[in-house]
Amino acid sequence: MKIFYLGKRSRFLMLGKQGLACFWFILIDKRRQHDSGLIEHEMIHIKQMKETGLLTYLFKYFTSQRFRASVEAEAFLHGSKLHPLQVYSVLLRKYRISAHIINKTLGI
Repeated sequence: MKIFYLGKRSRFLMLGKQGLACFWFILIDKRRQHDSGLIEHEMIHIKQMKETGLLTYLFKYFTSQRFRASVEAEAFLHGSKLHPLQVYSVLLRKYRISAHIINKTLGI
């Protein structure tokens, strides 16, 4: 797995994110290069893409709140090692996923 650390001039490639999984490689903001939680988070997305298939993953990620909540919850819980209530907050505010879907995903 190749990880590229991007500096100020090339961060636009990450679409405003701190890290971005791209199936064969990971892009990480150079300022976060020592953040093992972020790198693990993105590696979980790579694993999910391989299990689902790249095109299916991307289609579902951008069209299904339930799928997006599921893959992000897994990556935040096991990669970033956030507490479920922190994951709830991130999914609700940052990803704008409905509380009902988050509750079902996290089993709350």
